[in-house]
Amino acid sequence: MDLFTSNFQLMDNGDSLVPDQIYTVKSGVGYGPQGSIILPVDNKKFYVVTPTVSDSYYQNVWLNKPALNWNFDLLLYHVVDLYANAGLGKVVQKKVPLLQNTPMKKSQMAACRHANGKDWWLLKMAGDTNMVFTFLVQQDTILRYPNQYIPFPLRGVNDVWGQMKFSRDGTRWATTYEASNDTTYQHFGDVYTAGFDRCTGLLSGFQQFIAPPYIDTGNIGLEFSPNGKFLYVTKYNAVQQLDLTDGTWYTVHG
Repeated sequence: MDLFTSNFQLMDNGDSLVPDQIYTVKSGVGYGPQGSIILPVDNKKFYVVTPTVSDSYYQNVWLNKPALNWNFDLLLYHVVDLYANAGLGKVVQKKVPLLQNTPMKKSQMAACRHANGKDWWLLKMAGDTNMVFTFLVQQDTILRYPNQYIPFPLRGVNDVWGQMKFSRDGTRWATTYEASNDTTYQHFGDVYTAGFDRCTGLLSGFQQFIAPPYIDTGNIGLEFSPNGKFLYVTKYNAVQQLDLTDGTWYTVHG
């Protein structure tokens, strides 16, 4: 919610990157994993992307917590000139909306370099469907591409944590989440993977894997192995390994 310099001082114009009410309630501290991402487009220019909550959504949804309470409704970006102030940087554009009035999950946002080596593909999960918002981050603009869809049923509304990741070479993508049943709060251990095209930004060849239960079944985070052969899935009480070549699971720690 704030940007700091390499000297641990508040960056010029780097305060209050989110609307006033959520900033005040959270005292400037971000909420949830993958709550922001920083993307360099050249040596001096950086984009900072932040999913957040508008003041009206906070008042009408967060405070009342009705059914189907989605976490975020606003996706903003900010532009940093790192050459300003003798290299300490300055926020030169602030709170530019990418999405407005749009249900989004708190977590699950990741980026991968475009095949041209300059631009970025940015993927962000929606909140009320298995929809993936897709953006192309270029040096002078951010373009929205057509939405993509994970071809498996949505598990439930109680989806708070989880992560989205790309493999090191950018050819594979994965996401997991800690969804739970709406009434019994039984956790689901879904992991979704797909191939990723760094030229077009398209996902393809989706697969669904269900992590075996180990004390709890809620998935918190994940990461590809360096060679892309394995996924490591973290839970509250365990770390599990998924072999992507044959779909087998192994408990690394628990």
